[in-house]
Amino acid sequence: MSFRQIQRTTCSWFLIVLLIWTNPASANGPDVTECYTVNGADYEGSQSHVESPTSTTSSFTPCVRWADAGVEEFQSLPNNYCRNSNNSVFPWCFVSVGVGQVEARMCDIPTCSTPAYVGCFRPNINTTMTSDGVIMTTPLMNGADMLSSDPKMKISRCLNFCRSRKYNYAGLTRGHSCLCSKWPNSMESDAALSDANRLPAARCRQIHCVEDPIHPCGGNDAVAVYDTDAGSCKVKYFNQTHGTIYSPRWPGRYQHNLSCSWQVYVPKWFPKTSNYAALFSFLHFDLHGSEDVLDFITFEGVFSAGSKIASYNGTLSDPADLEIPVDNTTKVFLLNFKSDGAKARKGFVISFKFRKTETIASPSTTQLSISTEPPVASTISTTTITTETTTTVTTTTASTITTTPRVIPSTTAEANYDSKSPTTSPKSTKPAGQAPSKPPVNVIVIGVACALVVLVTVSVVVVIEMKRRRKKVPKEITPPADFKNPVTFNNGSKTVNIV
Repeated sequence: MSFRQIQRTTCSWFLIVLLIWTNPASANGPDVTECYTVNGADYEGSQSHVESPTSTTSSFTPCVRWADAGVEEFQSLPNNYCRNSNNSVFPWCFVSVGVGQVEARMCDIPTCSTPAYVGCFRPNINTTMTSDGVIMTTPLMNGADMLSSDPKMKISRCLNFCRSRKYNYAGLTRGHSCLCSKWPNSMESDAALSDANRLPAARCRQIHCVEDPIHPCGGNDAVAVYDTDAGSCKVKYFNQTHGTIYSPRWPGRYQHNLSCSWQVYVPKWFPKTSNYAALFSFLHFDLHGSEDVLDFITFEGVFSAGSKIASYNGTLSDPADLEIPVDNTTKVFLLNFKSDGAKARKGFVISFKFRKTETIASPSTTQLSISTEPPVASTISTTTITTETTTTVTTTTASTITTTPRVIPSTTAEANYDSKSPTTSPKSTKPAGQAPSKPPVNVIVIGVACALVVLVTVSVVVVIEMKRRRKKVPKEITPPADFKNPVTFNNGSKTVNIV
């Protein structure tokens, strides 16, 4: 193998390893979900068969086109894609069971799972047999507290029950029972909630909740496990580059006269320059009236005065994404929610992620901007933030990008800073006209690493070549028999000739 081939091969393999190391998502698989509701009512994907795409079955059961099913209520649904327009327990479709006959079947969609849902698990784990032939099992949910045969059971009730007793996980089974669990460390929780104890997702959609017919509450001998942080107040997100925030009592309706807050801390290692920002995406938003308000406030530190960035209330139906630049002074984002005593609604689901953004410029774009009041030194601004539509022409200057939060519906491209960035954020956008940014950190690291690899490779090849040449013995040259070449050398004062 030539030196050039060695160089290319070594550099290529090193780049592959380095990319996997710097991008864990590529090694562990994408962290993607298409649903943020428990029952998949927000699913808009394109699966058109009943079985999971990852199934080992040799053939899939195709869905019938909604327009051909003969049911007027669903005539307008697209093609033959699985949908849940009637608030069933999960997306479904019609399948053919004979000439002119159809029936409804639930779809198995692996990518339709709300982030708060951990999965479907067997109720007992670690089955062993003693020397006496007695079978011993360990319950999956190890908490002493539980609700059994509860006539008011629903997901939010079970989450509240376990959360109030300081458990990390809540499990629903048989439609009417709630189990709680808390493991002493992540190693034990990972072992209990491993794939070895996981059941097919459909097993936990067999029975709907007693008090909530649109949501499944586990199944017979199957436990649907949820993270109790979902729907809780006063959650703090430390050093997390992405996450999901759920309104109180999710997936139920929030309470009346409520005050609730969440704190999102800027990761310590995150670059604090104009090219980096925090993006908040409204995946679901349903508040009542103008008195139920969600405020976004930034703080420079624990004891600093806050500055209100934006405010949203029930008069908005579909807020656009909110992007807030991260600078050297930004330390904490506070989301503060207050409700009045009137009718409560389903609340909100908001995803956040810290990212590096890049913009593809276009001749013109229409963007929705949030006007803000300058922060007051000692108080939090209480001015209601309004939205207005303005048309801007893209130029090479971006004078306000680093100081003003943006609500953005324009078409852009982004480069995620976080390799584990959540899931698809369909509304993730960025305005045109931003100044060129510095190369990503990964690009610099890869470039330096590749240069080092080339240098090391050259050194190794040179050393090997030198050793090879030293070991090479020259051939002995024998002169002809009649070769007579006098050799003369000086021995002191006289010259000696040898013939």
